[in-house]
Amino acid sequence: MGQILVIGLGSTDISAISKEIREKLQGDKKIFVRTKFHQALKDLEKDFDLNYLDFFYEEEEDIEEVDKKIASYLKDQADQRDIIYLVPGSPFVLEKAVDLMLKENLDLGFINNQAACDLVLEKLKHITSGYKTISARDYSIFKADYSLDLLIQEIDDEYVLDELIIKLLDSYPGSTRFALIKDAGLSSQEIYTDRLENYSRKIYPNHQTSLLIYKPEEKVYSFADLLETTDTLRGPEGCPWDIEQDHKSLRQDLLEEAYELVFAINNDDVDNICEELGDLLFQITIHSQIAYENGDFSIYDVINRVNNKLIFRHPHVFGDLTLDKSSKVLQNWDSIKYSSREVNKFWQRLEGSKGNPSTLWAYDIIDKVTRIGFDWTKREEILAKVKEEYEEVVEALDSPVDLEEELGDLLFTVVNLCHYLGYEAELLLTAACEKFIGRFKLMEDFAEEEDLDIKEVGRDKLEDLWQLSKRKEEVI
Repeated sequence: MGQILVIGLGSTDISAISKEIREKLQGDKKIFVRTKFHQALKDLEKDFDLNYLDFFYEEEEDIEEVDKKIASYLKDQADQRDIIYLVPGSPFVLEKAVDLMLKENLDLGFINNQAACDLVLEKLKHITSGYKTISARDYSIFKADYSLDLLIQEIDDEYVLDELIIKLLDSYPGSTRFALIKDAGLSSQEIYTDRLENYSRKIYPNHQTSLLIYKPEEKVYSFADLLETTDTLRGPEGCPWDIEQDHKSLRQDLLEEAYELVFAINNDDVDNICEELGDLLFQITIHSQIAYENGDFSIYDVINRVNNKLIFRHPHVFGDLTLDKSSKVLQNWDSIKYSSREVNKFWQRLEGSKGNPSTLWAYDIIDKVTRIGFDWTKREEILAKVKEEYEEVVEALDSPVDLEEELGDLLFTVVNLCHYLGYEAELLLTAACEKFIGRFKLMEDFAEEEDLDIKEVGRDKLEDLWQLSKRKEEVI
């Protein structure tokens, strides 16, 4: 196996080609070039036989496949001889084909050159306190890091640039400063600086276009900041209440935050949903912080575990399995879930949501047995069952032990009826509570109009007020 000498062409023109590089090219090694789009190549091809690999870009739409094909091709070419591979900029910045060859432990030599990121910072006269560089095609809102400058390279057409700006406006404040630079260091250099919210298409990008997103001037908190805040609250100089908490003491808070989120969802209150999601997220971070302090696990273990679980349980998304219906997805989810937990009996599955509020647990049990065909065939059948359970409650009124059991059976059957009709009992009961409170508020308003204390009026008057509030509701 021969050596592959990887040479960086730098980020400008022939002036970046050193005497050392020219000497290496003058030998008898075959020279391969990643792409013809580089200013220095027009001069180099006058003196050297260059073999361009742009045909891989024409064959493949996915840039990752292009890198794989280039790496494999060069490996084959170096099978019996030494070769040279020329890349734009530096071999160590955004050169994934080189990275793939390194991972295969091929014999690679290097002559480094200035990367585009260094040249861009120089031409923009920007002293960075830290930056991250990434390809435009790799950017997503999930990769935003507000503590660093962000340099985005490989913006080679207008569509990529426009899509990139849209994504950035979804994740950065509109006031964030940016600099778009084309042909850095060349006589054709263009620079456009502004704030994201003012962006317009003043520069038409080419393969030598980069976008610098300056660290936001206003404070934008990230998930890492939330973790640091949680750590501070639990630290020596933190909040006495937060420091005192443990997993068990926070159980009620966790339940309350979850139910407050459900309440916001039920009311279609988007702003409150956002706030309650934050409160629930804090519960996750503080529980994770407590576990970290105990030496049990960290928030990163939590994230890794749930991410691995999601990928493992969605082979129809992340693997080769094809599932075209939600019902099939649920069946496959259950199959994967319980096989990984060594749950071999179906009844064991019914205990899976034990610990939830009883209406949720009952609904989950009914949902699972329904999926295997243990269900009512007609609405009349389950209505008759509700009536039967009600009558058994009436018969058991004089027997406290039997009455407890029969009341439980009646409640379970009502949950079953809700499921059969396509409703979730927990949500219906929540709505009923809200309705009752609203009606009781009207009762109290009417009592106050008569200078009455609702706690002192007695049952008959309460009934009158109740009926009055019902009529008021109907008018409303």
